[in-house]
Amino acid sequence: MKPLRVVLSRRARTDIRMIRNYIAERSPANADTFISRLEREILALGIYGTGAAIAPESTSFDFDLRQIIVWPYRVLFRIHRGRVEVLHVRHGARLPAQRDERGRPQ
Repeated sequence: MKPLRVVLSRRARTDIRMIRNYIAERSPANADTFISRLEREILALGIYGTGAAIAPESTSFDFDLRQIIVWPYRVLFRIHRGRVEVLHVRHGARLPAQRDERGRPQ
């Protein structure tokens, strides 16, 4: 089976940059290591994303919001039009994602 294309929303790219900056303030080497692992897991969604868990807050959306955990973060995404759309990367301790005016997680 051909892998699905993985695309990151502007918000997800911003989330990843902010996560990297946050970790780098404490340990630049750990930031690089974690972001590399996070990016590998996100790219792997093209292969196994359709089998990922439905996020608990998915019922608040008009699509199946899926998630993977790259501890301690949750990667929230959907499968849409034959591709994986990564919508948001958020710390697992945060409250569940809420809908914004476009029906995207915030």
